[in-house]
Amino acid sequence: KYDGPRELKANELFTAVFTFTLGQPIQPGGRILLATRHVSDMSDPQVDDPACENYVTITRPEGICWKLGRIEDGKRHPWNRGIEFELAEGTVKAGETITIILGDKSKGCPGYRSQSFVETSFHFRAAVFPGGKTDWEIMPEDYLPAIRITGNRCVAVKASVLRPTEQKSKRTICLKPEDTYGNVAGDVPGEVIVLDGNKPVGNVVLEPSRTAKLDTGITNGPAWRTITVTSRDGAVWAKSNPFGPSPVSGHNLYWGEIHCQSGLCDGTNSPKELYEYARNAAGLDFASVTSHDFELTAADWEEIRKATREAHKPGEFVTFLGVEWSGGVPVGGDNNIYFLDDDGPLVYYAPRKPYPGWDPAGGEVNVSQNLTQAIASLK
Repeated sequence: KYDGPRELKANELFTAVFTFTLGQPIQPGGRILLATRHVSDMSDPQVDDPACENYVTITRPEGICWKLGRIEDGKRHPWNRGIEFELAEGTVKAGETITIILGDKSKGCPGYRSQSFVETSFHFRAAVFPGGKTDWEIMPEDYLPAIRITGNRCVAVKASVLRPTEQKSKRTICLKPEDTYGNVAGDVPGEVIVLDGNKPVGNVVLEPSRTAKLDTGITNGPAWRTITVTSRDGAVWAKSNPFGPSPVSGHNLYWGEIHCQSGLCDGTNSPKELYEYARNAAGLDFASVTSHDFELTAADWEEIRKATREAHKPGEFVTFLGVEWSGGVPVGGDNNIYFLDDDGPLVYYAPRKPYPGWDPAGGEVNVSQNLTQAIASLK
C-alpha cells in the first residue's frame, strides 16, 4: 500500500508511507527494499537526525532491530539505488505488517527530496530478501503507483533556431521554458515576445510543462545573428543560437545527438518522449536512441524501432535506429551500432551477472562474444 503524492515538482519535499504485509518470515540479514533506478538523483535516506531532511523510519516491533542498508548495489542494475533496511536482530513473522515512512514529520523532519528532473512515471520498486539462501522476491514495477515529476518554476526561456544555415523564407524557433534544473518548467510566465533585433516577430503564450514553436518570416542575412525572447516584465530573457550563412559553401550545419538513453536503459521516459524532447525542447535536427543491449527485451527493442520510425520526418527531423553493444572485455568496450533502416535486429553481448530475478532483459540474451561477430550477425 502506498499513501503519498502522485505528482511532485522537481526537488520538492514530500512525505510518503509504504505499508507491506509479509508473505514469508524475514531472518537476520534479510532486507526490505524500496529501489529506484540508478539514474535517479532522489536524496539519500538518513536515520540519525529526525529534524533534518530525508529522515526515514521503519516499524520496530518488540525484539526487532533494523539498520539502514546499502544505498547502491550494482547487481540490481538498473534498480541500483534505493532505501534498504537490513534486519539486524530478531525475526519478522509471516503476516506481520511493516511500515516505512519517507520524510517522517513526527519529530520535525520537513520531508524527503524528490529527484531534480522530470519523469512521466517515476517508480519505487518494492522487494524483499528473506535472508539465508533464498532469492529476492521482487514486486512488478507497477506494484506501487507511478509518481509524475514535473518541472519547477520557470527561470529562463531557451530559444533554438532550427536548421540555422538553411536559406528559407520561413524560419522555425523552438521555445523551451526552463526551470533551475534544466527541465521544461511547470510554472511559466505566460506570454513571451520574440524579437529580431528590436523588431517584434511574434508572441507566444507558454503553457505549463510544454514547449512551443513559432514560425516566423525571419530570413538569413549576410552575417550571423541571434533572436531574443523576453517576457513583458523582463523576468525571463534569452538569446537564441546564432543563425546565418553556412561557413562551408554548398553545405549546411545540423545539430544532433546520436547517443541518447531513454527509461529503457540509462535515461528516463519513453523513446517516443525522448525524440519529442530532442525535436521540440532541445531543437535538434537528428537523434538516435542507443540503449544498452543487455537491458533490452524483445518488446523494448520493438518499442524503440516503432518510436524511431514514427519520429522520423524527412527534411525536418532525422532519426537513426541504433543500439549500444556493451562489450565487457578489455578489448571490447561499448560500441554503438547504427542501422541504415528501421528494422535492424537486436544484438546482445553476454549480460552482467545480477542477483537472481534482477536481470533487466529477463534472460532474453543472444550472446555475441566480440564486435566482429556482432556485426557479422547482422548480415
